[in-house]
Amino acid sequence: VPASKTAENQQENGLTLEQLLSPGKKSPQMIAEFASSLTSIQNRAYQSITSSEFFTTVGAVKSKEQPNISESVKLFNNITNVVVQAILQNSSKNRTEMIKFFIDLQSQLIKNGDFQSAYAIQAALNNAAVDRLDEMKKLTGEYALALEKNSKLFNPSRNFANLTAEIKERKSKGEFYLPLISLALMQLTNANEMPNPEDKTKVSPYKILQFGTIIETACESQSDKNKTMEPPKHDVRDALLSVNINPDDMYNRSLALQPRK
Repeated sequence: VPASKTAENQQENGLTLEQLLSPGKKSPQMIAEFASSLTSIQNRAYQSITSSEFFTTVGAVKSKEQPNISESVKLFNNITNVVVQAILQNSSKNRTEMIKFFIDLQSQLIKNGDFQSAYAIQAALNNAAVDRLDEMKKLTGEYALALEKNSKLFNPSRNFANLTAEIKERKSKGEFYLPLISLALMQLTNANEMPNPEDKTKVSPYKILQFGTIIETACESQSDKNKTMEPPKHDVRDALLSVNINPDDMYNRSLALQPRK
């Protein structure tokens, strides 16, 4: 491929995932652009999810087609894996820089209302391969405070009560937000596992009502207005969807960088 053509494609699609995750201090502008790009990519999958895809999860619809939920879940998991991998740098200085970068990125995503991507980063920071690192334990000042604040938002106690309150406030102001698809799927699974109070051969009306309430809540931020979000400046969708990382390898990598004490 001619160099001029490569440069043209890069300019058209923005920076690559590798470039965005390279070691080194990131500017506030780059963090904001990366966050907006992730939000745009996640939103494209979210806005396309249909209620039948959710019903398929609990077997209420006889179909195996869940293309948009599958993409949303895959993006979530791969963002988590990519963040963990990016933090596991050879030098302690680079590890600290990457942890701070992802805390900044997470804070920007929360500001954007992209709770799906922000929670993926939280899952990475909570990952055993990262959480055990000295660089995480030595965070101080604004980064320690931001990490604590963001962690509290995604505290799963009382069915993610803190996040639910944050979403309720954004809804009251008419602000955009992306909910946690994984939370909706978990709630559907839990509701489906509850025994039918009457005829065990049929799904009870009460259970169907529960399904409907969960799905309606999960889809509340779908609208024509939100579907017209600007395309990502850094279109890393395909790169994220093609990520193939073994979580066991990451923990072994963490042990190699910092042996157990």
